[in-house]
Amino acid sequence: MLPTGLRSFLERDPPRLRLGLATVAAAWLAIVLAAALDLPNGHWAGVTVLTVSQPTRGLLFEKCLWRLVGTTAGALVGIGLLAAFATQPAAALVGLTAWLACCAGMSALVRHFRSYGAVLAGYTCAIVALIDFDHPASVQHIAFGRIACTVIGVLAATAVTGLLMPPSGRRSLLDRARQSGAELLERCSGLLTGSLGAADQGALLAVVARLGDLDAEADEVLDGAPGARWRKRRLRNLLASLLLVASRTRALARSDDPVQAQAPPELKALLDQAALRFRYKDSPGSTPLASADGQPAVAGPLADTRAALTAALADLRDLERAPVVGNGPARLETPLDWQGAVRAATRTALCILPMGLAWLVTGWAAGSLMLLGTCVFVTLLSANELGAAMIRRIVLGVLAGIGWRLRRGTTPARKALMTVSRSRGLMGGADLVPGTVMRLPTGSRGAGAG
Repeated sequence: MLPTGLRSFLERDPPRLRLGLATVAAAWLAIVLAAALDLPNGHWAGVTVLTVSQPTRGLLFEKCLWRLVGTTAGALVGIGLLAAFATQPAAALVGLTAWLACCAGMSALVRHFRSYGAVLAGYTCAIVALIDFDHPASVQHIAFGRIACTVIGVLAATAVTGLLMPPSGRRSLLDRARQSGAELLERCSGLLTGSLGAADQGALLAVVARLGDLDAEADEVLDGAPGARWRKRRLRNLLASLLLVASRTRALARSDDPVQAQAPPELKALLDQAALRFRYKDSPGSTPLASADGQPAVAGPLADTRAALTAALADLRDLERAPVVGNGPARLETPLDWQGAVRAATRTALCILPMGLAWLVTGWAAGSLMLLGTCVFVTLLSANELGAAMIRRIVLGVLAGIGWRLRRGTTPARKALMTVSRSRGLMGGADLVPGTVMRLPTGSRGAGAG
């Protein structure tokens, strides 16, 4: 008989169970295929499945794409570094540092899985260049194995997990945008009549917060589907228009200007019409919004608010149809965080260079693995707002692993096994940690969804 907790989980969350079982099956298939092809480090194929596994097909396909791009780019750069500087370790260190700093900076600039691809490009280069630094002739073999295992893992995840997982929740996202927009406009209309109390003001702010949640979800829900960029641009334009309407409405409701005092009745009529069109599908041939006297709205003090309402309805209609070529202008731009990118790149360089120099000066045999671990985790955490909390957990895990090893003793055979385990465990951790780190909230940046 199953334990109560397990039985409750199986009954309560079948989608998560289905995802877990599909992921395990795909990982097993990938490892078997890698072993059958006698690929080096065949466990990388299974790790790829575990890191790209996603609850919807669109997210899975998008993450698979960026894993392939990041892995291939990093492997090729790693080959190039050793080919150019095989006999010049200092120059190779400088080149590796520069590449990792660029990748860390890029991961802070771009969003979602593109950030994940930048991180992968960074530490894959480090893996290829450092895992067997003393034998540069094997670098192509390692790089080929890394790319081949990634391809196998992606194919296995797509074939097994992709077929069993549901499509993206685009319809649900659009319905929530429609209903939240209608509620926002209705509350704005009530604000103009003075019928909203303190609790209603709080409810209006809660609706605005929900619109912000929709913006955050856009990448996760829409990525991987045809026309994803086009739909995200339209959705964010829609949200920008609604936020502008809410801001201008609140300003008018609080204004003591006698000229603007004439506007609320007209604006209330426009808000009520727009709210109805949001709540019930606005057809492509809908007439323009009309003012309180029944005439189409003309230029005046509220021209920008009327224009925002009209633009919001146009974006809503666009989201209901198939995407077209081109993205169109953006009304809600996410500024690039250049300062954050510079900070991430600088942190990466300042961490890697001293460790690399210590390795080159001392000639420590395990120095390349030490540097490899530094490259992996610095690249992962340098652009993450929760990096300090993550590094504490990583340190605790490392200390626990060291304690467990020491308790078991260190015979010569175990020492050899520990060396292999450290290198292989590091490679597994290097792939698995991004799946965790990239799920952490990082503001508007970061490669969400692991």
